Amino acid sequence: MIKLILLLFPIFGFSLDFQGFIGTEYRIFDNENSIKRDSSKAIEANIELKHRQSEYSYATTADFLKDYSEDSRTYARINEFYFTKHFENSDFSLGRRVYFMGALEVLNPVDIVSRQNFGRDPLDDRYRIGSYMALYEHYGEDMQITLMGYATQRADEFGDSLSPYNVFGVELNKKIESQNSNNYPSVMLKVQGTLDIDYALDYAFGVSRGYDNQRTFTENLKQKQWLSTSAFTYNTLAYENTLYKLEARIADVDENSDANMDDYIYWGAGVEYTLAAVYESIDVGILTEYYNWIRLDNKYSSADSMMILMQNDVFLGLRVAINNTSSTEFVGGVIFDVDDTREQNYYLQAKGRIFDTLMLDIDFRHMIPSRDRVTMLSLIGEHTRATINIRYYF
Repeated sequence: MIKLILLLFPIFGFSLDFQGFIGTEYRIFDNENSIKRDSSKAIEANIELKHRQSEYSYATTADFLKDYSEDSRTYARINEFYFTKHFENSDFSLGRRVYFMGALEVLNPVDIVSRQNFGRDPLDDRYRIGSYMALYEHYGEDMQITLMGYATQRADEFGDSLSPYNVFGVELNKKIESQNSNNYPSVMLKVQGTLDIDYALDYAFGVSRGYDNQRTFTENLKQKQWLSTSAFTYNTLAYENTLYKLEARIADVDENSDANMDDYIYWGAGVEYTLAAVYESIDVGILTEYYNWIRLDNKYSSADSMMILMQNDVFLGLRVAINNTSSTEFVGGVIFDVDDTREQNYYLQAKGRIFDTLMLDIDFRHMIPSRDRVTMLSLIGEHTRATINIRYYF
């Protein structure tokens, strides 16, 4: 395979950086709804090609998943392919890439560019779909300015009718309807930097104009997206053994009687306190986060009807890092709804290397939904899931 790839890029010769993984995935579900699927098995692969010189670079990432139990999860895509021109104090990139923004652990209200791959796993936002963009980044001594134009034309997918995460009963229409045009570009301007006096403060402030990342659904289950103007910020402050985090975004949705969407604020704050070397090389982090979604008009869609997962919720968790040759790490905790504390979501993620080249990744979830309100969790139903990924890295 390497020889084949090199034949495709003869101009770059042996300076091509080639890496990735192949692996297997097995998931077990325990659902109240016996009609839904109770297990799935899949193979997966990720291949990254990178090349860099002083004046330019390029990168390509290919993702593949073959699910033998749920065909709607199967995909093969070039998730990233972009070219970057390097200048003295700036970069210009053009193409498709994954772009992340945020600081919090569980959810990122300001992460509005590259959408989560809901078809792969709606409960795990580590899987992202690349966005088409033109990106300019200027680097100052302590500040970076980013100007971006990007597209959000892709519809989200939630599996077939037997998937535990399809809350609609039938498969979603894979077309998306837009207030203007599907190719209408979004633009973003962001300023970020670091202040280091007696403590380290990383900050970012920005504005965006384009399609809002909150969507609605038509009667025939097409997704609809609406234009909005947003302002956002995300920040981390490190002081001694404590990391303070803040994310916030305010969205002014264009007036449109069909949208039924209010202007809103989505924000979250968190604290992570680290106990270093609790036992030999083991570090323990204590995490607390709070999220809130606030309607500013109170005329149209509520947080429940918009399927906002973290609308008035608290997360309490632990991060355990074993600084050994296996780089073993555990992150987990409980999320509970302040409005209805009976709605709870437990999760545990564990990962570590085996024999240097194998990575074991375990993800466990247990959800107890509200009995009194129609929320995303109540539509899924009481639910337990265990996912095991074993990956060979090269």
